[in-house]
Amino acid sequence: MRTISQKYSRFIRPLRKISLITTMVASVSLLPGCASEDAEAPALLSEGESSQGRVDFFEALRHGSYDDVDDIIITLTEESSAGDPRSQAVLGFAHSWKLAEYRRDPTDPNITQHAQLAIDAFHGAIKEIPDDARLLGFRGSFRQAQGKIDDNSLLTALGWFDEVNAAKRWPAWGLFTKAYGLITFEPEESLYKQGIDFMWENLDVCAGVPVDKDSFNLQDYPQLGQPYSDPRLDRACNNTAVAPYNLEGFFLYFGDMYAKASNLEKASVMYNAALELDPGSWPYADVANTRLERLEELPTLFNLERASSELVSADDINLFQGPISCVSCHQMADH
Repeated sequence: MRTISQKYSRFIRPLRKISLITTMVASVSLLPGCASEDAEAPALLSEGESSQGRVDFFEALRHGSYDDVDDIIITLTEESSAGDPRSQAVLGFAHSWKLAEYRRDPTDPNITQHAQLAIDAFHGAIKEIPDDARLLGFRGSFRQAQGKIDDNSLLTALGWFDEVNAAKRWPAWGLFTKAYGLITFEPEESLYKQGIDFMWENLDVCAGVPVDKDSFNLQDYPQLGQPYSDPRLDRACNNTAVAPYNLEGFFLYFGDMYAKASNLEKASVMYNAALELDPGSWPYADVANTRLERLEELPTLFNLERASSELVSADDINLFQGPISCVSCHQMADH
């Protein structure tokens, strides 16, 4: 679950031009002692002894059944209250999905409450499952979202530090989490540019070598898309049972970052990489193909200021802010 939510749309975008955030970002490199890399990948929350709520959640995610999330949240809440920390962790992911893809139902008047509910669930789960960097990273994402909702720059900063520490603990997973959502900034802003840098760093980690940023060619890095002996890499850098189109979604988002910044040559490279990886079953291959067909329109579309209540097609908005923010990686093919 790496690809769910962070600075959701206009009403929960990251704070801009606040001195605390500027200081925070500038000081990240001064914090090497805040976290050390985890020795192992965290346990899979989708495996082991099951619960009804967890089974239902991962089944809904595999099928893109967003309409089932409300009922699943009720079941997971009951299981969490009964003392199941894994259900509490998955409850956080369920609230994440509900908020991340709110464009499916942009008239929901209670949608923003899922930011705080996600924070609460992840916070409780971290106490019981402290060795899972994903929970820290997602708590950080929703602390930033809630910080914007409450106009609380301290909470926003704490959320960023959560993400930074999660990335230090599990770079192959956490670098994308730091980058995902920075597309909500303007392309000329430093955090937007850092988001692109984080994506390249993520590729370096997964490829096992520094990749060529100037003339990236997927074929030059045969490790990408192949099994890894290290589970920390295999789980984060490859397609998995929980994220069957993890890589395709990664390159779709990377293309969107370049398209919003009007670098259409690089955007085309990333969209084509996503399609090159697709075995012909990716449910959202049509989105990548449409991006390529309408390449010249994308900078305008992705830079539009949209009302939070506006219903927008996945073809007309960047991946992060659109209705397939999670399922682009997590929904399996229909058979």
